[in-house]
Amino acid sequence: MSGKFYPAVHMGNFDNPHSALHSVGVTGQGADLFIAGMDYALGEPVTQLVNIKGEEEDAAIHPMLVLLPLEHNRVGLYLGFFGLLADSREAALMLAARGLIDVALSGGFETPPTLDAFPWTEPRSAMQ
Repeated sequence: MSGKFYPAVHMGNFDNPHSALHSVGVTGQGADLFIAGMDYALGEPVTQLVNIKGEEEDAAIHPMLVLLPLEHNRVGLYLGFFGLLADSREAALMLAARGLIDVALSGGFETPPTLDAFPWTEPRSAMQ
């Protein structure tokens, strides 16, 4: 899978990893396990496969949480989609954009989401 990219939706920037994960309901040991896998290298995303409570699992998109270390010990939080792998960053962004077009055209966004794409790496583990 080397050389592949996956799209991700930016969910916000936070002062620390715990506050980022808390914003999506990941707390306690789950948050601690996720954060333990971080190496804090700027721009190196850390991923965890997730099951979203109340949503049917969609193996085609394989959702995951992504923490992206930023400057000044801040982190970006993303919802990534391992199932939407592409051969380039641009192609991954286009896959995500195509998936959002119908929602955007129907007025489904108050503020359009910010998209990014990251190089595929093996997730460290999965959590529910």
